[in-house]
Amino acid sequence: MMRTFKKHAHSPQKLHRANFYYCVSDSSWDDCMGEMLARDVMIKRKDTYTINPKKRIALARLRMLRQGVGALPVVDDDDKLVGIVTLRDIDLAGDRTNDLFAEDLMTTDVIMRRENALLSEIAETMDRNSIQRIPIIDKDGKLVGLVTQSVVIRSLIAKPMSKNR
Repeated sequence: MMRTFKKHAHSPQKLHRANFYYCVSDSSWDDCMGEMLARDVMIKRKDTYTINPKKRIALARLRMLRQGVGALPVVDDDDKLVGIVTLRDIDLAGDRTNDLFAEDLMTTDVIMRRENALLSEIAETMDRNSIQRIPIIDKDGKLVGLVTQSVVIRSLIAKPMSKNR
């Protein structure tokens, strides 16, 4: 299938690129994303908001609301991913969350990927499982980043086009 690209003069996501191309029309995930890897587009660990499993859910909720995020990866003292807690999880728990800790409410069966995972595979996993984010871990299970739906979308519209296309 032929890639279809259109030139766009500025980025509404403020990606600080003067000119970029975005994939449109009947292109497939693989056609648009090519060989992009999680490490190429993920929100890096230093920019990812997290919570320790021993912290109260009230702190998790406050952090999510202040930072405008819908979930926090739960990491232990060694930065290993042990779960994820979402604002939806907290809201569904109702008023009983005051005395709960992150470890009490977190999802432990987390879908995660490694840094070398193809972005197309991550996007398909998100779609298939109806999830909005996938934590990225290293070989030791430590959190190194996060790929969100927004990251995938930005990657599609801001993929630089090589000179030979």
